[in-house]
Parts: sequence; C-alpha cells; structure tokens
Amino acid sequence: MGNRVCKKILYYIDVICISPLAVFSGEEGTTDNSILYDYDGIPFVSGTTLAGAFRNYYNLEKNKDSLFGFSDSDNGVGRMSSVYISDMRFESCNVNVLIRNGVELNDNKAVVTKGKYDFEAIEPGNKGKFIIELVIRESDEQRENIWEKQIIQILSALDTNQIRIGAHKSRGYGKLRIDAIRKNVYTRHNILEYKNAYDYDKYILLPDIKEELLQDILTKYVKIKIPLKMNGGLSIREYSAKKKLPDFVQLTVHENGTDIPVIPGTSIAGAIRHRVVEILTELGISCIEYIINSIFGYVDGTEAHISNVIFDECKIIGAKKLILSRNAISRFESATKDGALYREMAYYGGNCIMTIYVNKEIYVKSSSEVNINISDYVIGFILIALKDLQNGYLSIGGQTSIGRGIFEEDGSIVITEGICSEEEYISNCIKLLEEI
Repeated sequence: MGNRVCKKILYYIDVICISPLAVFSGEEGTTDNSILYDYDGIPFVSGTTLAGAFRNYYNLEKNKDSLFGFSDSDNGVGRMSSVYISDMRFESCNVNVLIRNGVELNDNKAVVTKGKYDFEAIEPGNKGKFIIELVIRESDEQRENIWEKQIIQILSALDTNQIRIGAHKSRGYGKLRIDAIRKNVYTRHNILEYKNAYDYDKYILLPDIKEELLQDILTKYVKIKIPLKMNGGLSIREYSAKKKLPDFVQLTVHENGTDIPVIPGTSIAGAIRHRVVEILTELGISCIEYIINSIFGYVDGTEAHISNVIFDECKIIGAKKLILSRNAISRFESATKDGALYREMAYYGGNCIMTIYVNKEIYVKSSSEVNINISDYVIGFILIALKDLQNGYLSIGGQTSIGRGIFEEDGSIVITEGICSEEEYISNCIKLLEEI
C-alpha cells in the first residue's frame, strides 16, 4: 500500500501590514521595481515568498529533512514538503500602494551618479489573509506534534516581527501583525467537508484561537528603543508630481486619514553606519570594511549578505507641517539662479521612538582565523552613535547643513533581551581591539 494521507490540518491566518510591504515582481512598471499584481491588477504576496521567509527562520539546509521537505541529490533521496502555503491576498480590491524614492550616497553623503531609483510598496494598514495546510501521511504520524509546534513558532515569530516579508526587511519593511488564527482538521471522518476548506465564507465562522495558540519564543535580537525629540525641521524628500503641491515634500505614511512624517530605516541605517565607521577608524581597528559589511550587510555584484542590524521606520508624532519657498543660489556668483524658485514642505518639532534590532550572533574571523561573536561590541558602537544623535552631533536626512535632522534626548534608552547595561555595552566595546 502507498503512503496515504491520513490528516490535513489547516491554519487560516488574518494579518495586517504595520509597515510598508515590498514584494517585487522583478520587472519595471511605473517604477524601477514594481510589486506583484495578479491578472486583475490586484497586489498579492506569493506563497513562495512566505515559505522562503518561514524556512529561513529555521536556517534549514536544502539537503536536511524538515517540515518543508528536502532534496539530497548526492545520495539520490528527497521528500516533498508536508506544508503548503497559499498566496497572501488582501481583503480589499483597492489596496493602497505607495511609491518610495531612494538615492545611493557615498561615504561623504554625496549622491552617486545614476544612483536615483524608486519602487512600489503596499501601504501599512492593508489587511490580508493566507492559509497554511499541513498534510500528515501515515509515515509522518509520529512527527505531527513536532511539525505543529514548528508552525506555531513560525506564526509567533511572524507576530513579533522576527520574521519579516519581502524586500528591505532589515530597513523597516515587511512587518505583519497577526489579527486572528483559525484552525480546522480534516480526516477520513469529515473528508467531504474539505471541498469547502478554502471557502472564506465557511472558515471565517471558525473561532479565533490566536491567544491560546501563539507562545512566547526566544528572540534572536537585542532590541534598542531610543526616545527622541526633533530639534528643528526634518527633510527627507519625496518628489511631488501633483498639482498644487510643493515641488518637494517630506516623506509620510497615510494612516487614519492623516499624513504622518516618517524617517525610513534606510536613512537611519546610513547615518548610524557612517558614524560607526568613524568610531572604528578613530580606534585604529583594522579590516574595517570587512567588519562593517558583517554588521550592516552589503551587495557587491553577485555577492551579498543581509544586514545583522534591523532599523525600523520611525514615525514622528506631533510634528507641524510648514511650506517654504526657497531660491537656489549660484555658489560662484552668490546670486539667485534663473528659474530656480521652488517650494518644499517640511515638518518641525514632534517626538519619535527609534527602534533598532541587533542580531545576537554576528560572527567575524579574527587574525587567528577563529570565528568570534562580536554582537555585544556592535551594540556598544551603535550606542555611542546613538549618544551622538541624542546630543545633536549626528543628524539624519537631507539639508543637515542648514539645521535639519537634528534631535535631542527625550528619555532613557531602553535595551531588552540584552545581557549588559547601556554603560557596560559602551565600556566593553573597546575590547574588540583585543579580539581582532
């Protein structure tokens, strides 16, 4: 007899985007990077994207047996996946899509030639749903409980933002919150009901078991929260192409009918990275580029490494909008350039809480070719950079030479999941010299 299916366990998950979500199609459309659209022109997230993020959470090798199957071509063995993940569809056909602009800067904060790009992302607040189906065959019955626990861990990690979806996830994108989880089990006793298993009108009647199902899990990151007060204005430009709007506007997200100014994770990461490079240089640490790449990630042709530090997008609450008219001045003549009058919209004042996650396991090779974990030292260097930010010595965004992007302290730095205090992290980071 064959290896028959004896049970199917389906989890129905409702989610909400709490940060922009960018899952690119790999093709150019209205922007350099367009998101995925179905035949009807409605955005969606493919099941392969979800499955890849879930599998990556466990760092599973392709030739090792697991819930997601495996393939060991060297030994001629393998097994298909026991879990099937649907596409993530959104509740409304009118999914709000935003367009973000980006520009590549060099170490001197100058624009790299042809470094301008733009891309699409799904706005925060959009609600979606997807289904996880676990198939239990006769040979797998002893592993059913283990696999169910792994799925629960995956959902718990998704709800706590340890799993993020799509592109730019180390810069604040791809955060989802689980709103509800429903579950149904199909066996030979109710197999006829399986024909309605994917019918939304049917499974929405099942009870929500999110609270009893999700569990506390060990986090892979040390979380740092920095309360800040904006001292002056902020200028992270978004280029406007609409009538009656200024030529340049501050980057915002639209929530509950209100535009809220934000600092993207890319801007925060760029400022902190630049200052950490200066700190390492001042300390006389060798192989700085190698260390920085290990911390903040890199892309070099076909080689790349994801960042070990995550910078969340930062919302500024209570800021006031101000539209300014300005002239561009010729630096040689100190006179107004012809036709160079423009308007910009900036935000002034307000408070924010900046959130940074540092991987607990950041490994680099020492001079003796031994892998060492430098995570605690990285936290120390980042805290030093944050102190500069709190004291107004480090600014974020554009037009910093005219006082934009300057912050001041608005409370104590909070470190969770760490093993040291703020002072201990800072004082111990100098030990990196000895390790390297």
